[in-house]
Amino acid sequence: MKKFALLSLLFCSVLFGCEKSESETPEPDVKEGTYVGTVTVDQTDGTFFSQENVSLTVTKTSDQTIEMKMMKVKFAEEMPLTLDMTVSGIAYTRSETKSLISGDNIIPTAMGGEFPAYTITDMSGEITNEGAIRFSMKCGSFPLSFEGTAQK
Repeated sequence: MKKFALLSLLFCSVLFGCEKSESETPEPDVKEGTYVGTVTVDQTDGTFFSQENVSLTVTKTSDQTIEMKMMKVKFAEEMPLTLDMTVSGIAYTRSETKSLISGDNIIPTAMGGEFPAYTITDMSGEITNEGAIRFSMKCGSFPLSFEGTAQK
């Protein structure tokens, strides 16, 4: 009788203790933090401008949106200064391995104000759980891409 009780207890612990339901597994979240990478801008005249070592911060602003801020960025060689540009209201959806990001008709801010002439359209990309980010978008009429990795 003791063997039967012990076997029953063992069976129940295996059946109910080891099996995790999918609802108990926490869903991964967008990987917030600072990324460093390269911005490439299509100058729409057959040339491209690239700037390496651009810092970009990703901050979660709600369960469905993030904000990205590029620091000390230039978008053309002849641009006389660098600026910090913030893009808010970027949508994201999660999966087990990455967050997909998207946005359209977002007015960026820089130097204390909005820049409607450079409205962000057609943004799409991803942030992986391993710490890589890549996205493309149009900034006004200029196609732009960013690819980088998370800083620790």
